[in-house]
Amino acid sequence: MRFGRSWLGGLLAFGLFAAPAALLGRPAEPVPASWQQAGSDIPADPEWHTGVLSNGLHYAVRRNPRPAGNIAIRVRIAAGALMERDAQQGWAHLLEHMAFRGSQGVPDGEGVKIWQRLGARFGSDSNAFTSQRATTYQLDLPRTDFAAYDEAMRVLAGMMQDATIDAHLLDTERQVVLAERAGSLPPLTRKLREAMRAQFLTGLLAERRDILGTPETLAAASADKLRAFYKQWYRPDRAVVVAVGDADPELLARVIRERFGSWQGAGSAPPEPDYGAIAPPSAPAATVIDGQASNSISLEWVTAHDDAPMTMARFDEEFARDVALRVLSRRLSNEGDRGGAIVAAGARFSDSPHVADEVSVTIRPRASDWRPALDQAFGVINAMLAAPPRQEEVDQQLDAMRRILAKSVTDGDTALSNSVADGIVSDVDEGDVSAARAFYRDAFERIRPSLTPARVRTTVRAMLAGEPRLLLVSSTPVETASAAAALASARRVRGSAQARVRSVSLDQLRLPAAPGKPVSVIKIDDLGIERVRFANGVELAMKQTGFDKDRIGLVVEIGHGVLNLDSAAPVPDWSAGALGLGGIGPFTREELGRLAAGREIAPSVAYGKDSFAITSSTDRRDLADALKLSLTAATQMRYSSIGLRRLKDQFEAGYQANFSQPMSVYRAFGAPALYAGDKRFASLPDPRDVRELSDSAFAAFWRAQLAGGPIKLSVIGDFDRDALVDAVARTYGALPPRDDAPPTQQQLTVRPPAAGGTLALHHRGDVDQALVIRAFAVPGSLENLATTRALNVASEIVLTLLTDRFREGEGGTYSPMMTSDQPDWLPSYGVVLAGAQVRPSRIADFEAALDRILTELATRGPDPDQLARAKATLAARIDRSRTTNGYWLGVLGRNLDDPRRIDSVRTQIAAYRDMDAAAVQTAVARYLKPGATGSYEVRVLPDDRTAAK
Repeated sequence: MRFGRSWLGGLLAFGLFAAPAALLGRPAEPVPASWQQAGSDIPADPEWHTGVLSNGLHYAVRRNPRPAGNIAIRVRIAAGALMERDAQQGWAHLLEHMAFRGSQGVPDGEGVKIWQRLGARFGSDSNAFTSQRATTYQLDLPRTDFAAYDEAMRVLAGMMQDATIDAHLLDTERQVVLAERAGSLPPLTRKLREAMRAQFLTGLLAERRDILGTPETLAAASADKLRAFYKQWYRPDRAVVVAVGDADPELLARVIRERFGSWQGAGSAPPEPDYGAIAPPSAPAATVIDGQASNSISLEWVTAHDDAPMTMARFDEEFARDVALRVLSRRLSNEGDRGGAIVAAGARFSDSPHVADEVSVTIRPRASDWRPALDQAFGVINAMLAAPPRQEEVDQQLDAMRRILAKSVTDGDTALSNSVADGIVSDVDEGDVSAARAFYRDAFERIRPSLTPARVRTTVRAMLAGEPRLLLVSSTPVETASAAAALASARRVRGSAQARVRSVSLDQLRLPAAPGKPVSVIKIDDLGIERVRFANGVELAMKQTGFDKDRIGLVVEIGHGVLNLDSAAPVPDWSAGALGLGGIGPFTREELGRLAAGREIAPSVAYGKDSFAITSSTDRRDLADALKLSLTAATQMRYSSIGLRRLKDQFEAGYQANFSQPMSVYRAFGAPALYAGDKRFASLPDPRDVRELSDSAFAAFWRAQLAGGPIKLSVIGDFDRDALVDAVARTYGALPPRDDAPPTQQQLTVRPPAAGGTLALHHRGDVDQALVIRAFAVPGSLENLATTRALNVASEIVLTLLTDRFREGEGGTYSPMMTSDQPDWLPSYGVVLAGAQVRPSRIADFEAALDRILTELATRGPDPDQLARAKATLAARIDRSRTTNGYWLGVLGRNLDDPRRIDSVRTQIAAYRDMDAAAVQTAVARYLKPGATGSYEVRVLPDDRTAAK
């Protein structure tokens, strides 16, 4: 697992910090030398087996048992956008695509097919990404036998050493990259990114480098030129190969040596680029004005990044910086809770080798109140500069850090191989080292006493000593000179006074006096599931696992969600985002944060279509208290008018952004059409309904949702069974019995819209982009389990064929989609969706390609190789997911009284492995073939007004 440099958002990224053994108060222990520690005095993690081949290639391998029978492989090439010249922008990313299009001995498309036969799915298990500094190839292999691992590495090694870069295939792949660029960078996103680079990265090479390139630079990439770029930068001395998995480290390393050892770089190594130097922007403030933009303010303090290796000497100051940023971010967040001009705000730090270090403060203002919001933010900043924070503020953040570090050590025993592999690649990418997790935990305990409030203030002053740069994004016109004047004025604002802190304790909670009584126990022995029902009707479904050591997942589901509501009336479920903003029970949100510091007891709330959910991630020590706070959220929710106003402000600020690209229009307005206009399933509320929802109506709706209906607790993980049952008996099991109005059969009978029609929607983004979605009505997921599984296999095959033929064969799209929407809480509802974002002129081409594929499968069925690859990837994905708590938490949350649900879990892997071509052909012929009963289409086209511009 990577630890990185940011402590924000409750995630500890700590991989670059360490302390010498003397600081830890114990003698140094010898550890194996590692190339990663070159220039650093921080000790290596002895679990990593590392080496450098004679050709300069670096590797790191590690045994990791989770998931069983899997190996995560990563190949990082130090060739990204910063290695390009001006005329080569986008070439590193284009080359990433071409590496998959064949190498010596592996024809185009064959490499992906080999991995699919081994169970790895293209796009999820096998993928790649390009950054400013590197291109990284990823393969999660669900096999550990030598033959499979060696074959997978053979393909990867060929991609790195002998990519063919065929001219004809390059012309096709260039269209794919252009489609990816158009889908990833709609006009508003491009405008924002260009403004940010110009304002925050002035003088740096990164200011002038676009990972996705431009249409002109991509067009200039001939096969010969791209091949020369490949030979220049794809060299063994710029490569790091990582393999982590359920295998002998010596085997992992031996195959790397054998497959990559003969690789030789062409000519002498290229010199590093001139990365530039930080320069002041042309003005302290810049603006982006766009009617579709969400109003925001970004402040940045930019300093040069130290590209030297991480050492112990840098440890102390960087740690102090993270504490200071956490305190500052918490104060800014609290401003949003108190109302005023700030809707939301926070601070973070980012660092990037060869680029810069940036302290960022981001503010979302109310409507056009950007000036008072800027003043309000600088009131917080200037207070931090003027006086040390309170000791309890610092302690709150230090307690949180201690918990995260302790948790990281525990989690390390059960970490998944892909996260471990990604972690060391990220450390390499950022110039960090990867010491053992316990080393960081122990170092923190020694350093903690030095992190006083006075030192935090000193650190804040150092971080914010330079001139801030401002970028104002507004949906209404603002003069740049006005933004600059407002920045100058705000910097002079007097520091805001800090509110007094009330002492809080869990003893202040109001809890039931007498525990409830369990009245029945049902065991599903072969799945390891136990169900306990209490006298008041509350159900506890639990499964003990060792997947995540000392980790417990808790989900409390209440009521029926929207299912028992009027299908013709708008539902204010969108307002769930305001719940908890006012706190719960006797505690404000800020007090809850202080109460939960250093512990895992804080609940979060979410509203699904079938229930209201309160979730917690906890451990054995905190489980009982987590249940107490969860119960308080369920029974003593505070309904804050400030919180509702914040949510309304956020909605208003971001509403127009929904029209900025085809996919966001589809998600907001097209997806609900799949439910034939049933307003319970709307994705986006009507702006008028948002404006008109009163504080009293908001509170009344949620009180009703929480007051009635069944309560079910799903608990998964490493818990004590009797202690859990007792804790539930003292909380949810002790509630009085509840009234229940379950949904009627009519309310559950949800159908897709009438067949044969086309819903046309419009976006206001790139006029050269459109989205087409074909929907096919199918049975509910449990209505006919065999058919559902056959359709899943068919979908896997169709997606592969769309990728092979329409993406790779014609360059028609970047990412075709094929998925299903079959919620098992709607017994007879289901749709399968096929689609792609394309140029408007290519909608007919996509439809023709899809029709050919479906007609072929309906007429002849899949060929043996197509079927085998689809079955292998599906079975491997399910097999891997069954070793995670998340999978079983989903199982526990469903209706376990339905024998079909239990049967589906018991038989799913075997059913996919035994699936035959005839079943797939029958399912396609009945439900998916062109003209099938129940098929219809959603198109998102450029708005006529946009196209006219």
